[in-house]
Amino acid sequence: MTSLEQQKSSTNPFPINSLNKFAWLIRVPLNELQEVAAMAETLYSPYWDRKKGKKPRLIHNPSDRLKIIQKKINTWILQKYPFPSFIVGGIKGKSLEDHFNLHLRKDIVVTLDIKDCFPSITNKHIYDAFRNKLGALADTAELATLLTAYKGLLPVGAPTSPLLANLILLPVLIEVKRLVNTHGFDLSQFIDDSAFSGKELPAELVSEVCKMMSRSGFTISHKKTCVMPKSGSQRVTKRIVNQKPGIPRKEMNRIRSAVNELKKTPKNDPLYGKRLASVKGRVISIRKFYPQVAQRFLQEIGHITN
Repeated sequence: MTSLEQQKSSTNPFPINSLNKFAWLIRVPLNELQEVAAMAETLYSPYWDRKKGKKPRLIHNPSDRLKIIQKKINTWILQKYPFPSFIVGGIKGKSLEDHFNLHLRKDIVVTLDIKDCFPSITNKHIYDAFRNKLGALADTAELATLLTAYKGLLPVGAPTSPLLANLILLPVLIEVKRLVNTHGFDLSQFIDDSAFSGKELPAELVSEVCKMMSRSGFTISHKKTCVMPKSGSQRVTKRIVNQKPGIPRKEMNRIRSAVNELKKTPKNDPLYGKRLASVKGRVISIRKFYPQVAQRFLQEIGHITN
């Protein structure tokens, strides 16, 4: 049996022990990967995403040629990694619902947000993830890093970025989970959003979690840190979790505003397609809670979905 046949007989992509195996795994010729990697930084079209009421975000939009490769890396390598069940964001078969449902009807809910999560992740983090988590040899990890980093950082908007962030955050998140579980709290993670919930919150638990993240090179946004007892509104990723999931009125108003802004945007605007996809996704996310409202919004933007 040849080495290529041996690779094809294996259902487990790890370790990625050669450049040829990497190319075979993602179904792209090696010379194409090397050519794209050599000019990868020129294959992005950055733009500012300015949503009403939110801080503008710089989106690093990859070209179709690069995005196709990134999607294949995501599908054939990153999605194959055995993430623990408390990691929810970006995982095939899991959704935002898995994140907030864990925290329904809890006495205390705590939410934390990693400040500038993707820009805090460097090409060294990405290289180390391919080397140490995915078993890639040095030359393969270097090639994979060139295909998934942008100007030395994890790009916002690349298909590979959410799962790479999961991989890079995983060691500290395992520590955090062990700590909160010790105090009877449940943890779930949706990319850069942590939520843990339980009965009685120890005085130093939140600060200990923040210190753990800081030691790993990540900063928790104090402005977005929320400790929510059941006597008030408890929210996880913009979902009310006191008794049954719901959408806060403020979020509904933001979605309504986004729909109205989209309707005013000319269809020949270069960013119209991206804005349409974003608004449509937000509307679909509320359909389970408010189906009639969601259907009306979808009709207004010209996309009726069954």
